[in-house]
Amino acid sequence: MGSFQFLVNYVFPSIVFVIMLGMGLALRPADFRLLAAKPKSMLIGLTGQMLLLPLTAIVVIHLLNPSPEIAVGLMLLAASPGGVASNAISFVIRADIALSVSLTAVSSIFVAFTLPFWGAYAIETFMEGGGQLALSIEKTMVRLMSLTILPVSIGMSIRRLAPGAAYAIAEKFRIISILLIVFLASSSAYYNREYLSNPGMIAHLAWYCFILLAAAMFLAYFLVRATRLPAAQATTILVEVGIQNVAITLLFSMTILQDPAIARLPVVYSMLMICMPWLFIYYLNRSRGKAARV
Repeated sequence: MGSFQFLVNYVFPSIVFVIMLGMGLALRPADFRLLAAKPKSMLIGLTGQMLLLPLTAIVVIHLLNPSPEIAVGLMLLAASPGGVASNAISFVIRADIALSVSLTAVSSIFVAFTLPFWGAYAIETFMEGGGQLALSIEKTMVRLMSLTILPVSIGMSIRRLAPGAAYAIAEKFRIISILLIVFLASSSAYYNREYLSNPGMIAHLAWYCFILLAAAMFLAYFLVRATRLPAAQATTILVEVGIQNVAITLLFSMTILQDPAIARLPVVYSMLMICMPWLFIYYLNRSRGKAARV
């Protein structure tokens, strides 16, 4: 077995399992009860994450006509909500932390069921059937469940049985998760080093990431404005739409599809992941300030 096969078949899945375990350690059953406590904000947030982003990706792909690998990468990225960094950003900008945690938790569960469908659609539509990339939706769903729902459930069980220890471990897991995501992105970049060593290629991929996320966040902005959500909840939803689960996207690209070319766009997105929501919220706040002065 070569180093690539060992990495994508064993290391990548183990890393995602650990990241999702850490997420489970930080969750409580109460985080899921927000579906009933704040149904409007949860429904709007999940609509933005699970439906608005993938549909925006489809429109962007048809308008810009990227290469098949970029098109599939965009779809996978758009269909992988629930980035671990969204909760930290929501905390810093004083958004609705409870809503952020709940949206991340629920979307991370849903992704095991929705990502295989979007992935199969992307391969069939943009890669002319995908050839060797064709995948079984059922098998992919089971595999993603074992790497998302299972570790989250284990983490929540540990927290229920030993809340003090789980809380202490969860704090360290946040840093560990970020480092593991950096490793995932760096490893994926290594197998694309010839392509990504060209600054022009990086800029090319970054442009697609920017267009996708900017369009999705603007649409989400109009959605939260139209539904008149409180400012803190609206800001939280914008952050959740702008932060994707790059670990799941890289896992799908490298382990399930075993195609480093598809992982190029998620790798570049990982460099922009933190910047985009900050820039968007800064722009909105500045625009509001100008409007108030007028």
